[in-house]
Amino acid sequence: FGSACRRAHGLPTDALWRALCEKRWAGWPHYKLSPAREAWLEERLPATTWCARYQHTETDAARTTMTHEDVCSLNWHFNFTPSAGGQGKKSLMKASFSETQLFIPEFAPLDYQLVTPGGIGAAAPEAAGDGNGGALYAFHSLVTQLLTGAGEAAAAGGGGDGTQRQFLQISHFPPHWVERLADSRCWLVYNDNVTLVSCGPDFEPGDYDERGFLTVPTPAG
Repeated sequence: FGSACRRAHGLPTDALWRALCEKRWAGWPHYKLSPAREAWLEERLPATTWCARYQHTETDAARTTMTHEDVCSLNWHFNFTPSAGGQGKKSLMKASFSETQLFIPEFAPLDYQLVTPGGIGAAAPEAAGDGNGGALYAFHSLVTQLLTGAGEAAAAGGGGDGTQRQFLQISHFPPHWVERLADSRCWLVYNDNVTLVSCGPDFEPGDYDERGFLTVPTPAG
């Protein structure tokens, strides 16, 4: 049995692993094996097997905490909720983030910060190594959480029961809570008025259609 296992280990299985990756990630816009994604894997994980790439990607896709790199590097769609004037696909807009600002067509750039639970002391990438930058960011994050209100956090499932949730603080608006969509592994950022959903490099909207994101719900009755 042991010798059989050793022989199997030496079989050329890399092509099989690549085929598995292609099928497994086909419905995940950030991970599906497009030429650009394969080039990214080759750059970040050179000289590794497809089995290793599978393990790396599955671990990354399982994350439920968004990083600053996610915010800045991914494409996004933005929409208002129906109660805030959203009209489904008619009001859907492309959006993007720089290191410090959110850009939405027809709106002035909006400053933002990513606030992570338990990470109040973590410096934003642009503050790292900048003397007191990390401390200033930590202080600002703490003040932001206090000013947004414990009641609002509790109502959204964070803070009131001792738990905390990651959120984007965009300008002066209420917190925009962060979740990861289980079916597509895209990021959902939202509050009562707006919804942001990350998307693939081709800006295809994907299948997410809650909160009136693509289709305005028909009134009951």
